[in-house]
Amino acid sequence: MATSPWPRALVPFRSDQYRLLAGSFVLSLVGSGIWTVTVAWRLLDLGHGPAGLAMVASTTTAALVVTALAGGVLADRLSRRNLIARIGAVKAASVATVVAADVTGEPGLPQLIVVAAVLGGADGIFFPAYSASVPSVIPEAELLAVNSIESLLRPVMLQAAGPLVASALIGLASPVVAWAGTAVAFAGSAACAAGMRRDPARVNPPGGGLALRQSVTDLRSAVVYVATTRWLVATLVFAVAVVLAYAGPIQVLLPAVVRDHAHGGPEDLALVTAGYGAGAIGGSLVMASTLMPRRYLTAMLLMWGVACVPLAVMGLSDHVWLMALALSICGALVACAGALWGTLLQRRVPHEMLGRVSSLDFFVSLSAAPVSAALVVPAAEAWGIPAVYLVAGIAPLTVAVLALTLGGLRRDELAHPLR
Repeated sequence: MATSPWPRALVPFRSDQYRLLAGSFVLSLVGSGIWTVTVAWRLLDLGHGPAGLAMVASTTTAALVVTALAGGVLADRLSRRNLIARIGAVKAASVATVVAADVTGEPGLPQLIVVAAVLGGADGIFFPAYSASVPSVIPEAELLAVNSIESLLRPVMLQAAGPLVASALIGLASPVVAWAGTAVAFAGSAACAAGMRRDPARVNPPGGGLALRQSVTDLRSAVVYVATTRWLVATLVFAVAVVLAYAGPIQVLLPAVVRDHAHGGPEDLALVTAGYGAGAIGGSLVMASTLMPRRYLTAMLLMWGVACVPLAVMGLSDHVWLMALALSICGALVACAGALWGTLLQRRVPHEMLGRVSSLDFFVSLSAAPVSAALVVPAAEAWGIPAVYLVAGIAPLTVAVLALTLGGLRRDELAHPLR
C-alpha cells in the first residue's frame, strides 16, 4: 500500500478546497484578534476606560449568543460558501466605517458598540457555517486531523497572531492602520470562501424559504433530533457540567490565585496562562497525527474529565510553575477532547442537520461560560477558593463516569464504529 509523503496532520491541506476554507477561517480569526487589541487601545486613548471596554466586549458576546441558533438554520438552508463569503464582506464593511470615522475625526463609543454587535453577530453565523462546510470538502478519515488543527489555530491566530499584528501596526503606524488591517483580514476571509469552486452547498431542498415559521420549524427539528439522540444528550449535559466547573475558576479566579496564593505579578499570570495555551497546542498536534479511537466517546469524556483534575492543585499550591504545569495538562486534554467532539459531530450527525446541531452545541457552550463566571465569586466567598478548585477538579470526572455508565455510551460507540 502506498503511503502519503505528507504527515498525517497536514494531509487535509492537499485539497485546494480545504486550503481556501481554512484560509477563510484563519483570516477571520486574525481579523478578530486585531480588532480586539485595537478597539481596546483606542477606547483607552479616547478616555472611555474599563467601562467602555466592558460594554464593547459584552456586546460582542451577547450578539454572538443571539445569532448562534439562527446561524445554524441559515447554514442548513443556504449555500454555506456564499454565507461565509458574505459574512466576511459584512465584517470588512463594518470595520471600514470605523476606519473612515478615525480618518475624519474619531470613532464614538456608540459606533464601536454597533460594530462590535455586527462582528459578534456575524461570528454567530460564520462558525456553524464553517463547521458544517468541512465534511463537504474533506474525507471522513481526515476530519480528526482537521479538527485538531482547528483547535491549534484558534488560540494561535486569535490570541497571538492577531494581537501581535495589531501591536505592530499601532506601534509602527497608528490605530487607523490597525483598523484597516482588520478590514483587510475580513475581506481576505470573504475572498477565500468566494474562491472555492465546489460549494459546501445547500443540503435542504430549496423552496422552503427563510420565513420565520419555517426557520422555527427547522430549529425545532434539530432540538428534537438532539433530545432523542442519546449520545448527544449525554455529551451535551456533560459539556455543560464541564464548562460550569472550569470556566469561572480559570477566567475569573485565576488572577487572584496567582497574586494572593503565589504572590506573583502580571508576568506570573502570563506564564500560567501561557501554560494552558502551550498545552493546547501540544495536544492539538498530537491529536492531529492520530487515528480516531475505537472507543471514541469513552476517550473524549474521560479526557475532558481528567483535564479538570489538575485544577484541584490551583487552589492549594503557591508555586507558579506548578500552576502553569497544571493548566498545561488541562489545556492539552481539553484540546484533544474538543477535536474528538468536532469530528464526532461531523461524522455522526446527518449532513442536512449539521449546521443546526453545531449551533446548538455552540449556544450551549457560550451560555454556560458566563453562568460559571457569575457563580464562581459567591461560591469562593462562601466556601473558599481551595474548595471551589477542588470541586472544579473532581466534579467533571465524576459526571464523565456517570454519563458513560448511565447514558449507555460505551454500548453506543461499539455499535457505531468510526474506524
